[in-house]
Amino acid sequence: MKTKAIIITAILLIGAFLFFFKIEQQPYKYTVVDKIVGTRYTPAYYIIIKDEITGEIDEKQVDVEDYATLKKGKTYISEKLVIKLR
Repeated sequence: MKTKAIIITAILLIGAFLFFFKIEQQPYKYTVVDKIVGTRYTPAYYIIIKDEITGEIDEKQVDVEDYATLKKGKTYISEKLVIKLR
């Protein structure tokens, strides 16, 4: 009985979330400010990006291929998930 109530509550909460919020992908432009390799046991590759519209600076972990291809100081276009209230 308790598991049925938990499942029904979870379904209702997910339904309410999907009803009140909208998830969409928006394109945005960012500039690569810096590139960092952090190592402890295995290397981790990070880029520091600046959003061109908002000016927000963020750190993002990338794989080796992206780290090698992204150039410092260049502007790129990507997409990000945005959750909006309807």
